[in-house]
Amino acid sequence: MDFSDCRYQRYEVALPWLAGHPALYDKYDAVESRLRTATKRLINENYFEAYNNVFKQWEEEGIIEAVPINQLAKEVHYLPHRPVIKPSSNTTKVRPVFDASFKKPGFASLNECLSVGPSLTHKILPLLLRFRSGAIGVIADVKQAFLQIRLRTEDRDVLRFLWWENTGCSEIRIYRHCRVVFGVSSSPFLLNATISYHLEREKFQTESLRKTIGHLKEGFYVDNLVTSVNDATELEQLKSQSIEIMKEGAFELRCWASNDSKEDQDKKMVLGLSWDVVSDELSCKLPANTDCTQEKPVTKRVLLSVINSVYDPVGFTAPALLLPKLLMQEAWRGKIGWDEVLPVELEHKYRLWEKTMHFMSKCSISRRLFAENYDDFTLHIFTDASTYAYAICAFLRCEFKGQVTVKLIAAKARLAPMKKSTIPRLELLGAALGARLAQTMDSILRTASKTYFWCDSMVVLSWIKKKEPWNTFVGNRVKEIRDLTNIDDWRHVPGEVNPADLATRCCDWSDLLQSKWWEGPSWLYNDEESWPCSEVSETPDEAFLERRKTVVTNLATGNEVRFGDRFLYISSYKKILRMTAYVLRFCNNIKRNSPKLVNSLSCEEIQKAEETLIKIMQSEWPSEIREKYKDTIQFFEENGILKVQTRLILSQDPEDFTHPTVLPDHPLLERLVLHTHRSLMHTGVLTTLAQLREKFWIPKGRRVVKAILRQCIKSKRLTAGKVNPDPAPLPPDRIHRVAAFQITGADLAGPLSLRGGSKAWIVLFTCAVYRAVHLELVSSLSTESFMQALRRFWARRGRGSTLYTDNGTNFVGAANALKSLDWDFIQAECSLMKIKWLFSPPSAPWYGGFWERMVRSIKELLRKCLGKACVTYEEMLTLLSDCEATINGRPLTYLSDDPKELKPLTPAHFIQDIKGRETFDLDLIDSQHILKRVRYLHTLRSNLRKRFYKEYLGELVRSPKVSSKRKMISPGEIVIVESKNPNRMNWPLAQVIELFPGKDGVEHVAKLRLASGEIIRPLQRIYPLELSASDHLIEDHQGTDIAAQNPGPTAADVLEEVKKSRCGRPLIPVKRLNL
Repeated sequence: MDFSDCRYQRYEVALPWLAGHPALYDKYDAVESRLRTATKRLINENYFEAYNNVFKQWEEEGIIEAVPINQLAKEVHYLPHRPVIKPSSNTTKVRPVFDASFKKPGFASLNECLSVGPSLTHKILPLLLRFRSGAIGVIADVKQAFLQIRLRTEDRDVLRFLWWENTGCSEIRIYRHCRVVFGVSSSPFLLNATISYHLEREKFQTESLRKTIGHLKEGFYVDNLVTSVNDATELEQLKSQSIEIMKEGAFELRCWASNDSKEDQDKKMVLGLSWDVVSDELSCKLPANTDCTQEKPVTKRVLLSVINSVYDPVGFTAPALLLPKLLMQEAWRGKIGWDEVLPVELEHKYRLWEKTMHFMSKCSISRRLFAENYDDFTLHIFTDASTYAYAICAFLRCEFKGQVTVKLIAAKARLAPMKKSTIPRLELLGAALGARLAQTMDSILRTASKTYFWCDSMVVLSWIKKKEPWNTFVGNRVKEIRDLTNIDDWRHVPGEVNPADLATRCCDWSDLLQSKWWEGPSWLYNDEESWPCSEVSETPDEAFLERRKTVVTNLATGNEVRFGDRFLYISSYKKILRMTAYVLRFCNNIKRNSPKLVNSLSCEEIQKAEETLIKIMQSEWPSEIREKYKDTIQFFEENGILKVQTRLILSQDPEDFTHPTVLPDHPLLERLVLHTHRSLMHTGVLTTLAQLREKFWIPKGRRVVKAILRQCIKSKRLTAGKVNPDPAPLPPDRIHRVAAFQITGADLAGPLSLRGGSKAWIVLFTCAVYRAVHLELVSSLSTESFMQALRRFWARRGRGSTLYTDNGTNFVGAANALKSLDWDFIQAECSLMKIKWLFSPPSAPWYGGFWERMVRSIKELLRKCLGKACVTYEEMLTLLSDCEATINGRPLTYLSDDPKELKPLTPAHFIQDIKGRETFDLDLIDSQHILKRVRYLHTLRSNLRKRFYKEYLGELVRSPKVSSKRKMISPGEIVIVESKNPNRMNWPLAQVIELFPGKDGVEHVAKLRLASGEIIRPLQRIYPLELSASDHLIEDHQGTDIAAQNPGPTAADVLEEVKKSRCGRPLIPVKRLNL
């Protein structure tokens, strides 16, 4: 705030913007639309001229200003405004109110960008108590309080608004506020803070002004002054001094009123209550729409309107207001809509209550609490509860020359919660409410000799007076009551003479007016000896139902827990160091004569914390282990820290290097080594140990550091090797004695560029047993093209029984198309059957190795034959036929140099075997030798197959070399799963759930649990971290669960197949160095 503006002599403030608030939208179009709507209303109700005069007057007084033409294009914000019409107002019939909460969808309002600030507004009940404490009540208000505070120039453009250039409403003019605006969320705080700052100025802290300043500090409610004085002289002094004090800050106190004035004797409004200055009584204002509600159907909306229309901050009408609140609660319990008519029974109760509402104007209390010359006065607070509500009422008992007067000064009532509770618990809630009210009144009625608390529940009094371990609900409220009150002040009152009972049960306005609610119980007018007995004779059994159950547990342990084990659950050495430093600071600050340490941690505090941790580590070093080094290592102590005496004492190296500190094996050592390892960019054992040896000496350092670094998950993720399971046996389809192409593998290769710019692809069919190939040429990758090639293959080579392919989209489409096909004829002797179509598993391309090898061979032949040549479709088809013949003519068995040896077997020897139609031999043989010829041919085929199984399959008997250092995994182990992402740090972590053995009894597949689901993967895609799920995992200052601290890709991401080219081939990602 700034008070340096001598021209205006006003305080200047800035808007309290929130840090990082969203950008504001100017809203010009929307504000213009609101302006035109408001103008129509003003014209229709004949208030336009008065509304326009307000803006004219503001402009003349400098409250607003027209925006200069050269500043119209600035980034601004506009506020809509609307008229508030009060025909009964004595000062302003119509005034503008600005809507700073207005916003467009997707944009922030001005109020959302500003801080509301702390609440500096006084509570109403303490203000009213001060107002009622003196002989003369005084009220006043500040004229246009918000408009007396200037706004800094930088914030004015966000408070622009629109109004008409002239009364013809033909041209819009842009204005902006120069003062604080009523309607902005921060304005109450700015006004209260400005007034508070103004009253704290040194020039006002004189003896003559101190009492007036006290009235002003404690009497302002926003812009209303509410206080009281003892006589007319003090009143005149208060008025004159207050006017001058507030005038210094450009605030004008006006509309003074008091019950001492003989001129203005009209009723006044004081903080929502009606004040009759003649009779000096306070009452609630009768709602203006009482007659209208009698004609409306009773709904939940009507009930809420009636309840909120009666404003009673003192609470003296609480018993009469209980009924509509209970009806509202019943409506909520019955799930009745806002505009649904209440049930007949509830409506009837409300109508009976409503008929007596006119008696509310006669319900009033005296403004003045007590006479000036009293002998003694005491405060009596009564509490009670029923199944409907719990309530309190406070009475002031004054004695003056033997005369006793009792006045109701405050009351409160609360509905019982909809969730059922016991009566003693509700009574306890009422007692806690009374304790809070007493604390509020003690700060105002400082001269009360004593405060008494009256309760008709012996259970509650037992809870308050007995020090027992009550349960949480009772214990918390009993503790609050004991903190706020003296337990000896709590007394028992019979329920039939408890005045608070009326506020817990329903009554109408006429009953309230005729009740003893206003005077209090009759016995309160007597001497204290005749008051009800306050002794709690016996504790009721019902009180012990709320006693906390005590569970005794005996813990037996045979292992001593080290202090350092407490650091096992803190992963960061830096965090441990800072935590220790703060603990040491706390220990220092609680010492009486030590200097207090504040702000951030200093280097000295960090050094002291590290020395403390070293002492903890060395104190927990077993003596028997330390004795082992006594003959080879010379130890000595320095400041309570064990160090090593080296032979480098004459060198000029630092003291820590020549006399390193001993660090034994300890949980803290693990955190220190890992911290050093990470600070050195995850280097190896040698570099980490070298860095540590500059300051510390670790027994068996290389072995200890190496073991600790195995816990670094990030390093393990980058260096872990994959699982190498034992090679699986050849599948049965590779060694069955079947005809050629009965078991076939299919794949696509290409594209091949042809003359004319067209492309073609090779469809390769490979026999799984005899290694023969059949090649087809297709012009596209569609399912139709592949089906045509497949039909040509079957026509030439015969229909097989099994077809293997990878997961290419064209193969998947063909398989789906073939599911609906059945064949009527496969062989004359065979029954109807379908082809078995199998896909290789995802992420396991080695399952299709027998056709992938043939693709490579075909590519090598074409590369050598074609070179850079570009051929036509027919030439390529011919070339593929030559390649097919070459591949099928390759030897499968050993080619001997001995000319006497048999020819080596080739796939071509077995291709024609499938058809079996050699009828041309029968035409050349006479009928006597037919049977001999057939037996001869059968013998040749049998011998050929015997050679194949002996010479070719015999070579496959030799198993590949099995590594003796292969990695194995087990259920519960933590692993990383290879994915398509080339960066290992992005591979997901998983836990092994189950291993699935193959037919050979060896595990080849595992089920894994990721952070987002479960998957199944071959062992070749798994990299073990040599950690179990029960191990305490540490990774980069985090001690969280392994799945939670790096969830990585989801299960759907990991299951996603490797990206493939247009021909269906897997794309191998480029390996880059990810730093």
